[in-house]
Amino acid sequence: THNINVTLVDNCGAAYFTLGFVLTVNCQSITVNPSTIPGGTAGSAYSQSFSQSGGNAPVTFSLSGTLPTGMSFISGTATLSGTPTQVGSFPITVTPTDTNNCSGSRNYTLVVGAMMLVWNGSASSDWNTAANWTPNAVPTTFNDCLIPTAGVTNQPTISAASSSINAM
Repeated sequence: THNINVTLVDNCGAAYFTLGFVLTVNCQSITVNPSTIPGGTAGSAYSQSFSQSGGNAPVTFSLSGTLPTGMSFISGTATLSGTPTQVGSFPITVTPTDTNNCSGSRNYTLVVGAMMLVWNGSASSDWNTAANWTPNAVPTTFNDCLIPTAGVTNQPTISAASSSINAM
């Protein structure tokens, strides 16, 4: 908002009158893209870039909300990236601000799930043998595990010396 006074002056320098008015400049609409973001998987690399339309360059980006451990937002490239180590739903807001201090924002929910490993028992009954799992990996705290009750050659063995179960 700007207060402006205009004074009319004749060619001899005499002022006829002064008129005041208020000039209000409204910000343009700034849209954040994409409209949604894909979910991630704990223990796996994740990267999502954001863009904007409508803002006057240069435009800076910011993120508010709590990210899962292992993730960060780089404002210079408007990129959310990292390897999440927490499972859950994380509400975030991405805000671009342009050279005129005009901004827009979009709310997202980053959903981080656990990778599912399915026991196949093809190599042995050892829990810590990657070949016994599909996909080929040893379970960690980032995984959900499915152990079929039938159709596998070897059922898994968990010993106190080699493994522990955190929750069932």
